[in-house]
Amino acid sequence: MAARNHDRTDPTGVVVKRLAPSGQANASTAQAQRGEYQGWKVWVGAADLTSTGTGNPAFINPEPGTIWAKVSYIVSDTAGTGTIDIGTGSDGTGANNAFMDGGTLTVGYHSRFSDHGTVAASAVKGNLDLGILTVAGNGTSGDSVIMQAIDTTTSSMGGLNLVVEYIDIVTG
Repeated sequence: MAARNHDRTDPTGVVVKRLAPSGQANASTAQAQRGEYQGWKVWVGAADLTSTGTGNPAFINPEPGTIWAKVSYIVSDTAGTGTIDIGTGSDGTGANNAFMDGGTLTVGYHSRFSDHGTVAASAVKGNLDLGILTVAGNGTSGDSVIMQAIDTTTSSMGGLNLVVEYIDIVTG
C-alpha cells in the first residue's frame, strides 16, 4: 500500500498521527506540525560509580530546535554516600545544579515535580513546573542536560543512570 499525504481536502474524520511504526524509532520529530502527534524519546546514560564529580553522563540535544525534557535518575542495587547535581550545559560539559541540587543517592527512582501543578516561587526560566526542563537546540548554548554524581572514589554504590525523556517544542 502506497503512503500519501493527507490535507484539508480529505474527507471529514480522517485521523493523521505522526507515530513511529512498531519496532522503529522516529529519527526526528522536528518536522511535525502543530496538532500532530509526536512520540516522546528516551535517552539513558550510565554514570561512573567512583566519580567525585567528573566523568558523568551528559545528554546532548540531538534536535536542531528547543526540546522539553523530563529528567530523572535511578540508583539501582546499593546506595551511595554522596549527592547528585543536574542542570543544563553546553556540548555535554560544565557543572550545573539548577534542576536538581544535592539529590540523594538512595536506591530508587528520583525526579523533580511540583505538588499538584503548583509552580514553586523559585521557578526560573528554563524550569517549567519544576518537572520539565527546557533544553536549547543542538550546537547552541544550553543544549545539554548534565549530571554530576558527587561521591567518593571508594563508593559502594551499585548502578546510577541519568534518564532524559524529551519531546520537540513544535511551533509549526
